[in-house]
Amino acid sequence: MGRQLSLFVSSLTTLLALAGAPAHATTFVMVADEALADRAELVVEARLLGLGPAAASGMPVTDYLFAVERVVKGRADDAVVAVRVPGGVRADGRGLMIWGAPVFADGGRALLFLTGERQGARRVLHLTLGAFHLRELDGETVALRDLSQLQEVRPRPEGAAVEAARADRPRDLFRFARWVEDRAAGRRRPADYFVDLPAAAPGSAVEPFTLLACPASVPACAGLNMRWFEFDTGGSVAFRAHVNGLAGIAGGGFAQFQTGLNAWNADAATPIKYTYGGTTTVNTAFSDFDDLNVITFSDFQDDVLDGDFDCEEGGVIALGGPWFDEDLRGTFKGITYLPIAGADIVINDNTQCFFQDNPKVA
Repeated sequence: MGRQLSLFVSSLTTLLALAGAPAHATTFVMVADEALADRAELVVEARLLGLGPAAASGMPVTDYLFAVERVVKGRADDAVVAVRVPGGVRADGRGLMIWGAPVFADGGRALLFLTGERQGARRVLHLTLGAFHLRELDGETVALRDLSQLQEVRPRPEGAAVEAARADRPRDLFRFARWVEDRAAGRRRPADYFVDLPAAAPGSAVEPFTLLACPASVPACAGLNMRWFEFDTGGSVAFRAHVNGLAGIAGGGFAQFQTGLNAWNADAATPIKYTYGGTTTVNTAFSDFDDLNVITFSDFQDDVLDGDFDCEEGGVIALGGPWFDEDLRGTFKGITYLPIAGADIVINDNTQCFFQDNPKVA
């Protein structure tokens, strides 16, 4: 029970950073390259051509159109592949930001581990874990992931979920792609593709790809951060929990969720005031804006993550994101922000083992 409480509350407290700076608002257990290579249906080197049209309704998404330069695994039937990323702005201006969702720059190249096609697009396996940005350094092409808005966690035997200390090392593209090709062909061998960035390299592996609070695909609000303005006037923000609760957690996790809310309220350095609004049967989550702030304990709509959490392999544990209107603005201490209209939290499917006394994840 104590271990479950500590792990669950640690993850929730991180996700509730929606109130302020968005750093590390999605939590995950690292997925090994072997699992990425085995699970992906298509692995390609590709260059971004542009964006597809905005969604007319439902969940805001961003469709990136990539020109396939090389197929590393699987089969690409077309020269251009659409990669759908959760978050973006709909045609009506309603936006959703999923912290940690991959963002790609115009003309940028990437090594992508993708799922099967659905509704005309593929998705990145395990949100951002299957997206490697390609950069040229000292005449070599290296593959780098942007994990700047995700927090890797690892449970300790005593029950605390701690941020993992190991860094995500850059990979030599040529050797990494060849390793994936060999594995797909049944030739399994140790990794030989990790590299160290030279001391003169411009910044860390994540700095060149730092995500903006407003999705980079939305020019109208690019560069603006988001903010709850309710707290500035003594107001509060109510969160509800889906009535099903989380299997494997004593009492369904409702008490633990309230503990996570109270952890933010107890921070004397902020005016944050979260309240618990009880349970709800609403399970819209990210599929549409419902004017409620809700934590759901499963990806009911199966529209956010391609890649359930796996007790052996890891994956995304939980993620959160705020809703906004691309045309609304608010000012605090002379700085312009996007007011947060609401926020949702989704716990990934099959995470029960992470919160239970399971030695496979200890």
